Amino acid sequence: MINIIWDMDGTLLDSYSSIIDSIVKTLRSFNLEYEYEYIKDYILATSTSDFFKHVEKEHGISTDMFLEYQKLKPNEEEIKLMPHAKEALDILNSKGIANYIFTHRGKSVYTVLKNNDILEIFADIVDGAMGFKRKPEPDAINYLVNKYSMDKENTYYIGDREIDAKCARNAGIRMIFYRSYEKTVMDSSLYDYKIEDLSQLKDIFKL
Repeated sequence: MINIIWDMDGTLLDSYSSIIDSIVKTLRSFNLEYEYEYIKDYILATSTSDFFKHVEKEHGISTDMFLEYQKLKPNEEEIKLMPHAKEALDILNSKGIANYIFTHRGKSVYTVLKNNDILEIFADIVDGAMGFKRKPEPDAINYLVNKYSMDKENTYYIGDREIDAKCARNAGIRMIFYRSYEKTVMDSSLYDYKIEDLSQLKDIFKL
C-alpha cells in the first residue's frame, strides 16, 4: 500500500503571502523593516522561527517576543489550496492511496482543511501542538510510520523545502520535492522525484 505524508504551507496551502504579511506587520511593531522578498527567501530556506532568530541576532530582540507578538496571524478564511491540490488528493484517495499530514502548524490546520473541503481525505494529522521535534528531525514521521505499520519503500513525503527533504531522508522514506516557488533550489540527492505542479503526482504513481 502506498502512503503519502504531506507538508502544509507551500505544499498543500498557498499561504506564504499571508504568513509573510504577518511577519512584516510584526517587525514594523518593533520599528524594523525587511524586504518582502528577503523574508520569503529566508523562511523558504529555513523557517519562520529561524528568521526571527536571525533578526534577534541583528537587533537583540528575543525570538520568543517576536513569536508572541505575532498577533496578526494569517486569516484561515483566506488561505486557499495550491493549484490542483484538491484534484490530486481526490485521485490519490480514489485509488486507495492513504494520505497523512505532518506540519509545524498548530490546531489551525483543521480549520484550514475543513474550509477547503479536504479534511476527511486524511487518515491522520500530526500538527505542531503534538510536541514532536521540528523538522528535519524525523520523530513525527517515524510516529506515523510505526503507528500505521507503513512500508518505508512505499511511503512518500511531499514538501517544498530542504528541511522537508532532510526530514524524509532522516526517516528513511521517499521524498517528492514540490518546487512551488521558482527560486527554490535543492540538491538532487535529497529527493527521489521533483514536480512543479501537483497534477504531476498522477505520473509518479501511474494513475
